[in-house]
Amino acid sequence: MALQSLFLILLVGSLLALIVLCATLFSQLVARAQRNVERMPLRCMLVGLVNFLFFGLLAAALSSGGDIGGLLALLLLTALLSFVALGLTAVAAAIGD
Repeated sequence: MALQSLFLILLVGSLLALIVLCATLFSQLVARAQRNVERMPLRCMLVGLVNFLFFGLLAAALSSGGDIGGLLALLLLTALLSFVALGLTAVAAAIGD
């Protein structure tokens, strides 16, 4: 039970650090994404979901392509999760305002 609590604390701490880092380093991108989330929240959610599913499936397909395919899948997933982090930061900023 203590290990689960420690994992949860580390997960929440890491997520908070990621949000602060994105808001600090990419303030203009986050501000633009925040404006889009405030104006068209459903559209932003659907576009993000479609992109996540498409690029996730593409990365899964690439990962079965050997060493080069695995590297391309890893790069694609890194870029995808970067955009997810920016979107998450924009949503958190929109909720906070």
